[in-house]
Amino acid sequence: MGSHEDTPPLVGAIVGFGTIAQGHADGYASTPDVRIAGVIDPVAARRQAAEARLPGVRAFASLEELLLEARVDFVDICCPPAWHANYALAALEAGINVLCEKPVVVNTREMSDLVAAFERSTGMLFPCHNYRFSPAMSFLRSTIGQSDFGTIVSGHMRTFRSGHALGVAEWDPHWRRNSTVSGGGIVQDHGWHSVYLACDLVGAAPVAVSCLAGELASHGTRNEDTALMTLYFDDFVRVTIELSWAATYRETTYVVVGTDQSVLVNGDDVVHVRSRGGAAEPRLQRHHIVSDFDDPLHTKWFQQMFQSFRAALADQDLQVTYLTEALVTASVIDAAYRSADNSGQPVDVPLAASLGTTALRAAPERSRHDG
Repeated sequence: MGSHEDTPPLVGAIVGFGTIAQGHADGYASTPDVRIAGVIDPVAARRQAAEARLPGVRAFASLEELLLEARVDFVDICCPPAWHANYALAALEAGINVLCEKPVVVNTREMSDLVAAFERSTGMLFPCHNYRFSPAMSFLRSTIGQSDFGTIVSGHMRTFRSGHALGVAEWDPHWRRNSTVSGGGIVQDHGWHSVYLACDLVGAAPVAVSCLAGELASHGTRNEDTALMTLYFDDFVRVTIELSWAATYRETTYVVVGTDQSVLVNGDDVVHVRSRGGAAEPRLQRHHIVSDFDDPLHTKWFQQMFQSFRAALADQDLQVTYLTEALVTASVIDAAYRSADNSGQPVDVPLAASLGTTALRAAPERSRHDG
């Protein structure tokens, strides 16, 4: 693609002004050819905080109020998950492009509604799947993409934390414990990341999922803080996912096992085993990467994510790809909760087409300034 020098800046608005929104605001400040024109938040204190932190940016109580006074190319939805779908639907109906933090939705019914809105809209829906753009994932994709890696046999992912990410202290720092706001616990939160990453690495959607989940830290919220999931893919490929907010330490680990090679990323440390198709003496290599996993806002990944959003504005196939990724992830998470409710019995994952996506590839022509 060429440069953006001959096109006007993209103009956007941020929905919600909590912790992650402030990280996105910092990301936009260092991203060329984009300008944030407004912040939307129903709480007056947060609107005041937004205007104080972002000079020259006005804050509005609603999307409708903003649209009366500003024209925007996109909205970036950073509020808690319970309100994601409503804001995304309103923006799509207005022909506005949408970036949305994970989880994009809290159930597949909301996802089906968004797919239908996408089909009618000149705007697009782009999930903020920021872990896709981490150095660890870049390394893994590069390694398993080599011709001598062999066929993927299995994978393992572990995300351990000593607590959930906190919201702004003076507002509601523990909203992730409230399922009416968060839509679930760690399965809905870190589980969403793990599912789309697993699908990306395997290159397919799982056909079934099993899940055991519970609350170990005893906050009394009935919101799971620990889970063990298994994703079942065709050809007997399995990916296990361990998640916990009740660990006594922090760990982010990804393992991919192939027929001829295996690779492990644990934070900044990489172990790469080359077996040369079953040779007696496997070769073990150690590498070091700067993973940035310990940055809670993942600001260094933001620009790459926004570049992908910008590229998708002009590429309808990319729009469908990203929307399908969110759709499959929502379907897997929904099935995981059903499995957890049934003592961990495997539950089939509906194909994306069964969730109302038959017209995805016949959506209207879209352009970056339509609407």
